Amino acid sequence: MKAALTTVGILLFLGVIAWAMSQQAGAQCEVCVTYRGATDCRTARAPTEKDALAAAQNTACGILSGSMTRELECMRTVPVSSSCQ
Repeated sequence: MKAALTTVGILLFLGVIAWAMSQQAGAQCEVCVTYRGATDCRTARAPTEKDALAAAQNTACGILSGSMTRELECMRTVPVSSSCQ
């Protein structure tokens, strides 16, 4: 009986954490970036739309660039597309 209550308590706690995390992220954006002939699309969540767009572009550029110098260059390019929810 004690083990069942402990399990229920843990599941309830994890549910509350998941709910709180989903409420924390105010925007979810997808950004597609083309850099040096390759295109990558990434999604990110953040408290603001501006932060979500930047995070998604940063992630896409990290995949496309291969180095810090090129990643910074990629971050200065205009995304091919972007959309937020």
